[in-house]
Amino acid sequence: ALCPACGCEVKMGPGGAKNIILTHVNTKNCIKNKEKRLKKEGDARKHGRQQGLTAFLKPRAPKIPAQVTAPTRTSSQPSGPSFDTRLAPLPLSPARISPPALSIPSPQSLPPPNQNSVQTVLARAPTSKLLLALQKKISRVDPASIPATESGYDPLAPFGGDPSAYANPEARGDDLWEDGLNKHVHATFGWGMDVEEAKGLIQNGTEGVNGVLEFMRYFIEERGVSEGLFKEKIELLIKALDTFPVRVVDSDEINSAVLDIQSEYAPPSSSPPTKSSSMKPTSVIDIDTLSDSEIVPISKRPQVVRTPCPGYAPPFPDGASPHKDYPFALHAQHTLPFEYEIRQGVLYVRGLLCRRWLHNKETRCPPCEMLPQNSALAGIMKRIKDGVHDNANLAYNSHSQLVAKYYHRGEQLNVQKLKGLNTEKMLRVRAKALSNHKRLLVAIRSGKVEAVDRIIRIGLKRGMGIKAMLALYERAATGAYRPRSYIEEDYLRGLLLWRLGGNRVAKIAHRSLNQIPGLSTLRRHSTMPRIMPSNGMPTIHEIQKNIDAVLSEEELAASRVSEVVCHQIVMFDEMSIEKRIRWDDKTNFFRGVCREHGEKVSLEFGSVDELKELFRSLDDGKVHYASEATIGALGILTNNRRIYGARPILVSGTCKRENAIKHAQLLETTLTAVNAKKDITKLRVVSIASDGETKRGSALVDITFKRQLSSTSPIHRLLSPLPVMDFFVGDDDLTPDKDYKHVFKRIRNLFLRARGLDVLETHVNPTIMKAHLRDAGGSQEHVESLFKPDDKQDVTLAYQLLRDLWSLPETTSIQPMFVAQRDALRLLGDLFRHLIWPYICVDLSLSEQLKHLSAAAWFTLVLFRKSGKHFIPTLLYTDIMLMIKNVYFCVAKAKIDNPSGMFWIILLGTDRLETIFGILRTIIGTDANVDELQLVERMTGTTEVSNILAIKPEWDSSPRPVDRINPRSWTGDLRLELVNLLTNWTGGRRLVVDKYPQLAPLLDALDRDTRPITILSPLGVLLVDEPLAEDDNEDPDIAPTPDSANPTVPDVPNSSSLPDSPTSPITADNARTLVPTSIRSRANPPTTLSELNECTFDRFVFMDGVKVNKARAIKIQSRYRTQASSTDRLRRVREIARFDVNRPCRPVDADFDESMEDILMCGEPIATVLISEDRLWLCIGAVTDIKNGTGKDSSVTDIELDILSEDGIFIEFQIIDVVPATTDDDQTEKFDWRTRARSKPEVFTVPGQFVQPVHPKLQVPETGSTFWMFASAELIALSADLLQRVNSASDAGVSRRNRIIPSVERTKDFPYREASGM
Repeated sequence: ALCPACGCEVKMGPGGAKNIILTHVNTKNCIKNKEKRLKKEGDARKHGRQQGLTAFLKPRAPKIPAQVTAPTRTSSQPSGPSFDTRLAPLPLSPARISPPALSIPSPQSLPPPNQNSVQTVLARAPTSKLLLALQKKISRVDPASIPATESGYDPLAPFGGDPSAYANPEARGDDLWEDGLNKHVHATFGWGMDVEEAKGLIQNGTEGVNGVLEFMRYFIEERGVSEGLFKEKIELLIKALDTFPVRVVDSDEINSAVLDIQSEYAPPSSSPPTKSSSMKPTSVIDIDTLSDSEIVPISKRPQVVRTPCPGYAPPFPDGASPHKDYPFALHAQHTLPFEYEIRQGVLYVRGLLCRRWLHNKETRCPPCEMLPQNSALAGIMKRIKDGVHDNANLAYNSHSQLVAKYYHRGEQLNVQKLKGLNTEKMLRVRAKALSNHKRLLVAIRSGKVEAVDRIIRIGLKRGMGIKAMLALYERAATGAYRPRSYIEEDYLRGLLLWRLGGNRVAKIAHRSLNQIPGLSTLRRHSTMPRIMPSNGMPTIHEIQKNIDAVLSEEELAASRVSEVVCHQIVMFDEMSIEKRIRWDDKTNFFRGVCREHGEKVSLEFGSVDELKELFRSLDDGKVHYASEATIGALGILTNNRRIYGARPILVSGTCKRENAIKHAQLLETTLTAVNAKKDITKLRVVSIASDGETKRGSALVDITFKRQLSSTSPIHRLLSPLPVMDFFVGDDDLTPDKDYKHVFKRIRNLFLRARGLDVLETHVNPTIMKAHLRDAGGSQEHVESLFKPDDKQDVTLAYQLLRDLWSLPETTSIQPMFVAQRDALRLLGDLFRHLIWPYICVDLSLSEQLKHLSAAAWFTLVLFRKSGKHFIPTLLYTDIMLMIKNVYFCVAKAKIDNPSGMFWIILLGTDRLETIFGILRTIIGTDANVDELQLVERMTGTTEVSNILAIKPEWDSSPRPVDRINPRSWTGDLRLELVNLLTNWTGGRRLVVDKYPQLAPLLDALDRDTRPITILSPLGVLLVDEPLAEDDNEDPDIAPTPDSANPTVPDVPNSSSLPDSPTSPITADNARTLVPTSIRSRANPPTTLSELNECTFDRFVFMDGVKVNKARAIKIQSRYRTQASSTDRLRRVREIARFDVNRPCRPVDADFDESMEDILMCGEPIATVLISEDRLWLCIGAVTDIKNGTGKDSSVTDIELDILSEDGIFIEFQIIDVVPATTDDDQTEKFDWRTRARSKPEVFTVPGQFVQPVHPKLQVPETGSTFWMFASAELIALSADLLQRVNSASDAGVSRRNRIIPSVERTKDFPYREASGM
């Protein structure tokens, strides 16, 4: 870089420019170089520019003959007008005349001497060599060759103003460069500009370049800025000017201009010009031969006639004057992009970049032309017209506005002073009354009465004065008065405590807390009438009475949106109850008898004979105790917290001996009763929800699989384009639903099965899952807790296990089986992630929820088609698809009935009914069950508690985050108008293919399948009509239920022996016959309070001549008939827990050494034998599980080879195909066999004594999966060794051998064959 002091080049180094200041400036070398430079510049000015030694060798161009004579020198004494000594851009000398940069105007068009433009005339001739060179280049350029812009604006115009305006007047030298001169120069020239870009800056003639020349001359020569700082820009301009053509000017034109100038400014002469001074022949002047010393200033340069830019005159409102209405002070406080001036009473504003002169036919220069759109100027004019805000800064106000504010503020002060005087006078008058207020404050501060707000509210309501309220408070403090004014929260809090704690808790709260109303008041404010249970099989009349009880007119009005029909679902679930007979004193009926057989005896308690007959029938088995209660409830699909809670409408005891047809009759009765109220309630039933109970699932099939969706249905156009969607519906397009939380729990329980499941070509089981979770960083304790089967109903535990599965990372192992297992587990995790996220991610939109469910459906469909029941049980697959299908159908119905509404899929299922059960457990305790009568009496209370907690969710704190999700907590966009079902359904399939391209062939095969494939008919046959295989169940500890999937088979094996079984056997022909809607009529019991008051029955009976209360009589009769109770006191005394929650897990082997080789672990390859066609064959497999014993917790992850041959050791393995290898597989040709994954995984279990661990070569190809390689010699040796073991262990004969060694059918892949088929 150049030193600013001496001008020499100095190396900066990595420290930058500051190194020059620190290490070079003002040093000896710097001072010496500076003296040389000053001396050299002085010599140059003295002797003129020295030409090189070879300059005389260069041929000069021929000179143009002079056509004018030299002008006569004038006297040194000024006798005429004063001369402007500034140097014109094209200087003239007495000997030589250089052509001007612009056309020379006539003397009449020259501006007066006091109007100088820096853009066209230099204030002083430059002395710098670089500036002189630039000036010379300017003089050579032909102005006609310089392009002109359409707007006439010159890019170099920023240099046309007064140079001193860009510098600090107190700064000098290179400090000016750092103070802002650097930014101003580079704002135009930029950094790293080339010649072509610099050429683009020269426009509209050479005026802009002259401005740059004067700008640099001013700062270099007058302000002391180093010439080296401008050197790069000057040389760039010189190179850019060289690209323009040189102008050759005719001598006549030059001499004419000179004579005109002399005649204008020379002193007057009395004698006319002589003949000798006349024009000579035309000659050409060589401009290139002129030296810098020959260029001298002349008196005056001719000027072009230009029109000054007038600026922009903003319009003022009528009556406004710029002198008093313009905010001049705003320019002092803010830097505005324009300046102002007033001429003849008119305000003009100019842009800071105003060009001052106009080109062509412009009315204003471009910067001024843009001022009308300036936001700052527009804001000023708007405030002049509309006024300034009172809180605005004073600088925004004009003089007139400030004067107005001054007078307004004076008026305000006068008003406040007057108010102060009046207030002072009023306070003096009322000073005596303050003593009563002080006394009330002191009384309140004493804290003798808690509900002070209630006393004050009552006093104000009665219009009491301060003295009366003080007396009322003193009475309340002494206990003589109890305030009775309660707000809504007081009633809700009291009802909550009463329903949860009972009468005694409500009375204690009333006496200890003044805010809680009394028990009688709470009963009057309770809006929930008692739910009436059904005597025997429920009737339509009983259910309708309960509907009227749980749905009030106010609540129904709140659920409606104008005339839009609101949707609801009907939920069914069971709850275990105590086997106990009770007397209902409200209806005079027995409670606790099953509905299936209750009609065989009289359930009305008229005398002791009915009591004895009932117990005699119980002893004989003609009737049964109710072990469970079927509860039906309504759930309105709305986010209104007051009504979206479950509303129970059915309570019916059952002994669990009814078949699917009779259960369907119960459901049909409930639906008929609910739909009969549709015209009144304006509520439409869109689905029936269940928890996944198999018998109810079969009943739901009868009700909701009556026919295909009609083409005339309003939802047909929305759903019919969906590929593989199932379109079976019931009446009013009714669909079944499965509770999503129950599905999640069943999925988690599926992973606990020891037999595992197949995912494409890979088999996984709990042992494999544990190994991969530990490999991903999970602790042993955490992994074991996830697979602890003690509580299969824990939703949070199910979510944690599924979350860990979909969070598994890709493995770094190269073991083929381990990699395949990890890929299978990750695929499973993604499947269940798509299934769970729509219900737990509160920020998902409705479209995103549907897309995730669609992806889960496509995932499950292709995997089930591939592996069938070995993937997941058929019943679980069916329930998952029913749940997804119901969501799409319910959304379609909502789009038709309420297109501008919203939809919450979390309101589907039976979760709200489970909330009722949770509250009921809170009331009765978690270690005891209720009987049927207690259930009926508390069911109303649980509904009311659920509604209160929905209104006041801050009063309740759920222990599990999953249970806190409700419509109010959902933040995603759930508007139905933004949902397109077809787009979301196909978008789910795209998610599957994008993430797992290996599933694309399976999906393509699905498209090519000509069978009627749907999500419920994956192989072309409807699964709900197909019987289940014996091993097709979810729990290995429970035998398969014949009625789980086939509604045609009774759920009791000996159903024909039951008293209520059908007279004819059930076949497939009559099983799908619709349940008749006509139900036998019987006398309806009283259900309303008025009906109960009208009923008269005796509360006593005579037993052995003694009058006994009916409840006491039942207790005496059942004294010696004990039933298993959930409150068994003997088990409590013996400290036996109801649930085996302390069962120990398999201990963790903390001393396991991973470097040990004498261990067989899951996932490792083995060799064993299988039987096919009564012959033993060698089999290669991968270990999937190791069992040390036959117990439930016998699975281990590894076992020592020393004990592998002991009794009780069993190895579960997945068979691996072994095929002939090729040279592509092994270029060394040492191994002639390789492994290959099977298209359909098969798992077998063999004794450990017939297992030989192997250590084959692992081949890692550049593309594709890894595989193991074997040599024929190794396989022959393994076969011989295993055959010897089998022969030694099979001394009892072939039959025993066939029992302990699994058999397999012959296929194209097993037994292993060579390429020739041998």
